[in-house]
Amino acid sequence: MGDLFSYSLSDFVVYSAPTLFAMTEDMNRALYPLLILLAVLFAVMAWLGWRKSRHFIPVALFGHALMCCLVAWLYFGDYYASLDWAAVYYSRLFYALTVLLAISALWQWRSRSGLSDFRPSLLLGVVYALTALFILPILGWYDGRSLTETALPGLTPHAIMLSLTGVLLLSDNYLLKMLLLGPLIWGGVTLISSWPLGLLQGQVVLPLVILAIITTIVSRIAYKSHRALRIYRPR
Repeated sequence: MGDLFSYSLSDFVVYSAPTLFAMTEDMNRALYPLLILLAVLFAVMAWLGWRKSRHFIPVALFGHALMCCLVAWLYFGDYYASLDWAAVYYSRLFYALTVLLAISALWQWRSRSGLSDFRPSLLLGVVYALTALFILPILGWYDGRSLTETALPGLTPHAIMLSLTGVLLLSDNYLLKMLLLGPLIWGGVTLISSWPLGLLQGQVVLPLVILAIITTIVSRIAYKSHRALRIYRPR
């Protein structure tokens, strides 16, 4: 038992930061044609969100299901698997999210759920989407990545989890927000692996997801309070 406590987090990370960056560069070089598909997908989601279309949430969920499938299949199933034995377990998490998001997209397409009325949720949802697309790559450069070593936004688990968190915040369906459990689990996993390597890009995921969960709880309480006041307000 004494030997167990002699280990540190760095003992469980089986690769170095430069090795991870080199793997990402190899992946980008092989998969860059997917950038066109991902750019079209992001453009469609942004256009639907700008128009506040009722189809925005289901389309965004389906888009993230596709990206989770690509990450599980290509990122963890191929490239990352050469670095970490735990890649097979990470891929299972993303495959599970693929199925749940696809089912949720079909469910939301048939329902009339729309965007949240809670302004902090809307603001954070947009901020998280922009963070996934623009801020995370900047943090990657801060961590020491070159431009060619920066992962494509739709093919890196950190960015997908943050943008998914943003989409869930934008939804007015509280049952759907239970899917925040996926980003929460990944945030904890990536914090453990990023902390010993000093990679800020992976360390910010968990705090941001926790903030999203707190915002969801506050919005639910505010909704209940508003509803109670409207029903029981004295005449």
